[in-house]
Parts: sequence; structure tokens; C-alpha cells
Amino acid sequence: METFNAGFNAIFGRMPPTVMAIWSVFALLMVIAVLIAVFYERRRFAAQNKAGAWLFVRLATLPIAVAAAAAVVIPARAVGGPEALAAFYLLAITAGPLVYFGLHWFAGWVAGLARKDALAIGLSGLLMVLVPVLLANQVHPWVFDLARAMDGTGAAPGSNFSPGVKRPPVHQVVEQQRFTLPEIGEVWTERWQAPAGVRIERIELDVRGHYVEVDGASSNYLCRNGEDVHVFWHGAVAPANWRVHWRDANDQRAYSDWTMTPPVAAALAFTPEWLPDGVALPVRVPAGMVTYSWMLENGREDSRGALDQYSGNGTASPCVHALRRPVTAEQPQINGMGLRLWRFDTQQMLYAMFRRPPR
Repeated sequence: METFNAGFNAIFGRMPPTVMAIWSVFALLMVIAVLIAVFYERRRFAAQNKAGAWLFVRLATLPIAVAAAAAVVIPARAVGGPEALAAFYLLAITAGPLVYFGLHWFAGWVAGLARKDALAIGLSGLLMVLVPVLLANQVHPWVFDLARAMDGTGAAPGSNFSPGVKRPPVHQVVEQQRFTLPEIGEVWTERWQAPAGVRIERIELDVRGHYVEVDGASSNYLCRNGEDVHVFWHGAVAPANWRVHWRDANDQRAYSDWTMTPPVAAALAFTPEWLPDGVALPVRVPAGMVTYSWMLENGREDSRGALDQYSGNGTASPCVHALRRPVTAEQPQINGMGLRLWRFDTQQMLYAMFRRPPR
């Protein structure tokens, strides 16, 4: 419960009141829309003298949804290791739908409904969840624009400050590299360096015309080592448009915009160096992208996110350059390291896995 409360406060405690109010109105509208859909669905079945059967199947949707989720999550967790993510996606498009719609068909058969009616109830229940989620994803950037227009607090999630004046970029790109990763393809990396006295307050990415904060603890695009910034970008995605909010040596607030320039260097294979007590990476990588795994005594593999090692160390995205942990009788040697990269342009999670070579 303490972990849940901490997570809740981390997400919602930082949210400006105006943004919270807008999302609350959105949630209320979605609830009303779902209730209206349920009302008209019941009315349609009542006209056919099937209101009782409809109610039975509709009430069964909740436990059926739990069973479908269990059919996906439990086997994926049993797989263990970085492969659990691939197992999760595979089960989500196979076992999950089969269990969900299969149990709706069975509930409809018990209630005396035709198969098509039972499956239609299952589909409508699924849409009642998916449509609000998809709509929330689409309106997300507009929420902060609306909050900014109302009272200026929507400049970014979790902050109440004005962006200051626009100035030329103060950061210099002092290092660029290209790498190729298995299953991911080419990635670009950059290191930004700021003059002495400059402090970064927030970094935003232009996503379909709206600037979105991307330097949180679980960032999938960049990390910070002091005031240096290390970028990790998929080469097939258009060069990023960045907006950096910063303070100068006189504590004056400002922001700068610029577009990423593709590296000119030849692409190298992204090759981790295996250490006796961990693994070293060729460049600094956002901790939220890194996982590591080890073998248990029963022959199964377990894994953890590298970000867990940085919990409680602030809200900015930490970098991983070397991942180490002592090897003991109770703590096996790290034998696998994975990188997961979210492509917002194609809505895909890509994953590369590296294994310690056998001795």
C-alpha cells in the first residue's frame, strides 16, 4: 500500500490543479458516455425480451476480463527474464482474446443468448475500455495547452512555472555516435554540454506538434549526468525537435529550441563489455530503457529494470554506463542485458537482448 501511495503521489501530486480538473472532467464525460452506451444496449435487448440474459452476460464481463488478463499476465511472468515482454505481447493477441470472447460465448450460452449477441456484448464491453484510453492518449497534449491558456500552469506536467524568454541554445553537442542493435536497428546518440552555471529545469520533445516533457525518471529518450544530457534516438525516426528549459548563472529562466542533426560517423555494433560483477555499455543509456537478468537455481531466469537501482534519487532520468552488483551465493552473476526502445511514431516497443558469452 505504501508503494501504491508513493506512486500515486508521484504522478498526481505533481499535477497542477487546472490539469487535474481538466482530466477529471474528461473522466466524468467518459463515464457518462459509457453509461449511455450501457443504457441503449440494455434497451435493445429488452425490446427482444432478453434483458435478463443481457444483464447476466454484462455482469459477467468483469470476472471474464480478470480471467483474460490472468491468461496473459501469469504465463508471461512464468517465462521470466527479458523474454517475458515478448511473451506478454504474444499472449495479448492470442490467449487474451480467446479467453475473453470464449467466456462471453459460454456466458451467453448459459443465459440463452445467441452466439452473435454474446460476442457483441463482449465486444462492446471491450470498446467501453479501449475508446476512453485511446481518446485520452489523443487529447493528452491538448490538455496542457488548455491549462496553459486558462492559467499558465499547463506548460508541462507537474510544473507551475512560466517558460521564461526564448534564447539561442546554450548547450553544445560535443559527441555524436551511430550504433546498430539487434531487433532495433540503427540508433543515434548525443551528449549535450552546458556552460558553467547553467541548470536544466525540463526537456521537452515535439510530438506531433506539441511539446511533451521527456526527461522524467523513466525517460525512453534521454538521461542526465549532472547537467550533461545523453540522448538515445532511433535512426528511423525523423530527427527530434527539442525544447530545453534552463536557468542561467543569474538564475534567470529561459528556453531554447533546436532540431537534432543526424551523426555523420559510421554505425558501429552496440557491444556491451561483460564484467565479472556486471556489464558496461559503450555509451550512457537512460536507466528506464535497461533491464538485466540472471539465472536462478531452478534453471529459470529472473530480471529487473536498472531504474530500480536509482529509486529515490530524484525525478530526472538517470544514466546507466556500467551496471554492477556484487556476486554472492544468494545473488547470481548478471548473464543478460536488454534495451527496450519505444517508437512513438509507430507505437511499437522494440527490444534488443544481449547474453554473456559462455565460458
